[in-house]
Amino acid sequence: MKDMDLIQALRRMATETGSLHCLGCGYEHRCGLNGCAIIRQAVERLKALTAQTPNGPLPLEQLREMGKDWVWIDLLAPLYGMVSGYYIKHPRFSDVDKFCCGYPGIVIRRIPYSGYGDTWIAYRRKPEEGKENRA
Repeated sequence: MKDMDLIQALRRMATETGSLHCLGCGYEHRCGLNGCAIIRQAVERLKALTAQTPNGPLPLEQLREMGKDWVWIDLLAPLYGMVSGYYIKHPRFSDVDKFCCGYPGIVIRRIPYSGYGDTWIAYRRKPEEGKENRA
């Protein structure tokens, strides 16, 4: 689940005051019309963390541990006929040597981790135009 999906789900849950998850939490006296105090606080912290997250290159260790997530791949050299863009990681086919990615329903590419930083770099989201994000 991505951060924005989590934030939206928590917002929907916040208005369900009086339900079972509210019994005895110790913060129920702060809920009122705006919904669950704990969930509102979690939403605010997630929003702050999401806004502060720098968009530098993903560390190789983090890239290897990722689940089925979208990443922006910036190609520094021609690679398998690919272009820079968003690709989804396929953890089922990835291994310690190769990052397996593609578009849903489209051919899968296996990019060697050995070229990370030299021929390709991955980011959480597309680097902003005109800014140099590479390490």
